[in-house]
Parts: sequence; C-alpha cells; structure tokens
Amino acid sequence: MFLIAHIKKIMLFCALLWILEFSSASFAGELLVAPELSVFPVITGVMQDIAITLPSGSSEREAEVLIEAQSGWGVLMFSSGPSGSGSARCSPGVPYHIKYRWAGAPPVKEAARELIKVTAPDLGISAEASFNVGIDLQIEAIVLPEGLSAGVFSAVDIQMSDTFNPDADVTSILKKIGASPEISMSLVPDSTSRQKSTISDPVVRKFFGDTAEGHASYPADALVPGSFVQKGNRFVWLGEDGRTPGITPPSCGTYHIEAVLKSNVGGVTLKHWSSPVFTVSTPDPSDAGADMPPLVASTLGILSRLDRNAALRAAESFSRGSGISSLGKALCDAFSHSPAPMLGKYTAALDASGRGDEEIAGFMGEIVKGFPGFGVTLVTKNGLGEWSVAEGDFYEGDRFIAIPFEAGRNLTIRLTGSGAGDVSLWKIIPQGVNAKKYPSGKWIKEITVYTSEVLPPQNAKMN
Repeated sequence: MFLIAHIKKIMLFCALLWILEFSSASFAGELLVAPELSVFPVITGVMQDIAITLPSGSSEREAEVLIEAQSGWGVLMFSSGPSGSGSARCSPGVPYHIKYRWAGAPPVKEAARELIKVTAPDLGISAEASFNVGIDLQIEAIVLPEGLSAGVFSAVDIQMSDTFNPDADVTSILKKIGASPEISMSLVPDSTSRQKSTISDPVVRKFFGDTAEGHASYPADALVPGSFVQKGNRFVWLGEDGRTPGITPPSCGTYHIEAVLKSNVGGVTLKHWSSPVFTVSTPDPSDAGADMPPLVASTLGILSRLDRNAALRAAESFSRGSGISSLGKALCDAFSHSPAPMLGKYTAALDASGRGDEEIAGFMGEIVKGFPGFGVTLVTKNGLGEWSVAEGDFYEGDRFIAIPFEAGRNLTIRLTGSGAGDVSLWKIIPQGVNAKKYPSGKWIKEITVYTSEVLPPQNAKMN
C-alpha cells in the first residue's frame, strides 16, 4: 500500500509539473497593453482605443483578463456596459480592443494621468499602461519677418504648443482624432499714414476674396480651420488648403496683430492673443510686379501674397527672359497642396483684369506649361443661359467660367445657349490649346473635354 501511495504521489507531481510547463510554454512572453494615443483630448464623441494582447503560445484557449481604469474618472466600454473596471476574454496573440472615455471635467490646469491595469489571473501575469488626459493648445508667438512693407504680403509663423504636453507629437494626435484648430487673425492699425491703400490690383483682390480695400491678414476675421506642421522644434499652423498665414498692411504706419484660437480639443473654447506693436514702411521699389505687363504684374501680386521671396525670384527670372511659363511653375509650386482648384481660382481671378478673353486664354496657354498634369477649360458666359459640370468644379468670373482638371480625368460640360451671343470655349493643357466657338442661338450641348490630349479622339464628342 505504501508503495502504491508513493507511486501515486510521484505521478501527481509529474502531472503538476507538466501542467506548469505547458502553461509556461503556451503563454511565453509579455502581456501587452497599448493605448492608441499617448495624449487623449477630452472631446465629446472621441474615444481612446486600447489594445490588449496576451502572449502567443501553442494553445488557442481564451483566457479571462481583468481591466481597470485607475484614475476614477475613466470609463471602459465593456460588452456588458460602460464601467471603470470589468473583465473580457482574450485569445493569445490576438489583440483585444476596448474603447475608453473620460467622464470627468476637462483638465484646466494640467493634464490628468490615467493608468490602465490589466491582469490575467489564470496565467499569473499582469501589465499596465498610462497616458495623459487633456490638451491645452496655445498660440506661443506670431513671428514676423523683418522689413515689412505696405501692400506686400509677408508670411508669418503662427507658433503653437500644447502647454500640458510640451513633448507630445501634436501633429499626429490631431490627425488621428480629426481635429482642426481654427484661427482668425486681424491686423489692427495703431497709427497709419494718410496715403491710399497700396492694395489696388483687382485680380489680387478677386483671388483672395478681398473687399475693395483688401483684407489685411490671412486668416482674416472669421475663424478658419487648419492643421499643424512641424517646423524645426516647434509646431506652426497652416490653413486647410496648405496656405501659409500672413499679413498685407494696406499702408505704412504702426500695427499689432489680434489673433483668436479655437482649439477644438476641449478646454477653454476661445483663446485670445495680442502681438507687440511693429512698424510697416513704404513699399520697396524693387518689389515684384513693378513695371511688368498687366497680367504678369497681377500674377506676381498674387504670388507675392503667398510667398514674397518666390515672387521676387519669379520676377527676376521673367525679366531675364524666361517667359510666362516660369510664372506658371512658381504658381504651381505655391499651389502644391491643391493645384487644380487653385489653378481654377487663379484663372477666374484674371477675369477681373478687364483684359480680353483671347488675351487671357493665350496667357493661360503659357501659364499651364508650368502645371504638368493639369489644365483648365475657359467658357465665355455672354451667350450662355445655363451650364453645369459633371464630376468637376468651376470658378466663375464676370465674363467667363474656369473649369480646372487633372489630366486623365475627362470632363462633361452641359451648356445651354441663351441667344444673346456667341460662346467660346478653350481647353488649355501644357501640350497646347484647343479652341471652339458656338454661334449665338438657343441650343443645348453636352461636351466631353478629353483632358490628356489637345485634339479629341476621332469620332468622339466635340470638345
């Protein structure tokens, strides 16, 4: 009997040892807890994603894990309902995702700290991960260039920071949650000369949507959504279309900037910022556009308000005989974030010059040579009653419509004649220009614009 009992004990010991070894082999490695965001903003409807992964092994058995948000204000979205703690079943090596939200008030003095603790009791392992809760975006400074001139656009850096989390990657966090901080910026005169505003070019005013005197800054009085980009060791704000903010003082004198930030990441709704006073001088005689042909001068005026240095380089290059296409290349570089829409907007703005349709179409034939892969269609409005564009956008002047496009994406334009005059159409691409005139009359035409070639394919619809 003693021998039998001893053998049973040995067998039981071996079985326990086998179980332990099996468990260890099946779940070798670490339990991983990975929040998606290192900093979690307190915004209604936005949740943090937390991935929990049991260590991989030869077993495919599920195991129970206990999950707890230890701040007391965190809520985890379990299948059984929201709670600060609870359990779930996870498969080894397969991430289990659970959503998290903050139930407390948005932090106002400093970021709160959340700790997520996960335990797998049956496996004897646990892990934890932490993240900050709360973002406090602020305008740190608006950095102006030296030598500001009246009537000349000067790009500025709106430098931003998250005072709660100064070392966090603000750009990627805002992108992941889809937040677009909004900014308005006003140029406020402290004293100005009595001279007339230098912002007088109608094409420049039309392109930027200015009033008769011109907006002094971008973004102007209305809040404009934008994004952050990293510049050196700081973050700066850009508009949604990639435009760089800046100011165009209407006359010489002293000014300061008033800016408003709507962060859209929780906390205080609007934050105000004021700059020190600065001085604006009279325009530099060497500014881009001086003594240039009208459409060239207007183009350089637009470019100057986007990038003054690029405008000066383009003016110098044009003066040396590089041609209008070099201006197109400079514009294409300035419009790199959205070349087609900006090309359409620019073409429509040329309408305000008062130059003839044929002259503008010829000018654009040279400009688009600097826009490889893009083009624009011009249609005069005088003899039109109605028009529409399928799968495309159009930009309207007083005398013609500009329809930009990307090569390879054909357009369908529907035109209705009013009988008030002829209708002219130009398709303008880097390879050349195709012109078509429709006599005055009451007609309906559906025109396919083949965007990759000057002439349409044989047996194709008229373009």
